[in-house]
Amino acid sequence: MKLIVRAGLVTAALVLAGCGGGSSSADRFIGAWSYTSGTLLVTYPNSDPASSTVAGSVTITHGAASDLLYSAAANGGVCNLMFDVRGLVASIRPGSACTLQLTDPFDGTPYDLTLSPSTWTLQLNGNALAEDGQGPCTEVEPAGSVPCNFSQSADLVRATR
Repeated sequence: MKLIVRAGLVTAALVLAGCGGGSSSADRFIGAWSYTSGTLLVTYPNSDPASSTVAGSVTITHGAASDLLYSAAANGGVCNLMFDVRGLVASIRPGSACTLQLTDPFDGTPYDLTLSPSTWTLQLNGNALAEDGQGPCTEVEPAGSVPCNFSQSADLVRATR
């Protein structure tokens, strides 16, 4: 009899654990997104800030080590970052970083830009997503490396789920 009661309690616990009434908060972010507007601003020591329009797309999937894996294909580079979700806001997981392999539009010189966000949030509003991030960065080119700071603010619209 005790075995039957225990089996019944385990079954009831499993059924209750599955009763969420819908998808998790992270599920709302999952899908393909397209940039509708946005600016990436990179500031170098003793130099004017370099500004560029953000164009491209973002794919958000469930992460293995975080709630979300954000993969942006923007401005000719790819950036993968980890985010954790609380309600309608996803925040960068501390320690996340990405390196973009880019080309200088003026002289064609290839360079790497490593972003190490100190803050980055994704704010969900229906089928729209507002993105704001900032932190230190490093540009590495054939002549050497240069420390920098970046900020990015952009709006996206859901392309597919």
